[in-house]
Amino acid sequence: MLERLDDSQDLIRLEITKAIGSFFKCKNVKLSPSTFEYVVRNIMIHLDDQNQQLQLAVFNTLKEAAAIDPKRVLDEVRMIV
Repeated sequence: MLERLDDSQDLIRLEITKAIGSFFKCKNVKLSPSTFEYVVRNIMIHLDDQNQQLQLAVFNTLKEAAAIDPKRVLDEVRMIV
């Protein structure tokens, strides 16, 4: 799914972002710390996308990730700043 974030079609990128956000909302899903960091890092890259809808979708997905593990998300933010 992460590879589809680089798709040339905005609609596909938006839907994939929503799907990842839905995945983060699932309470029974367990991700290893390294997988979680990898997913967050790859989503975060798209915060500066030209499409503002995608920027917002990525931001909302990152909020879902932060609800799971705020420290890891903040650590990833600090790495890119």
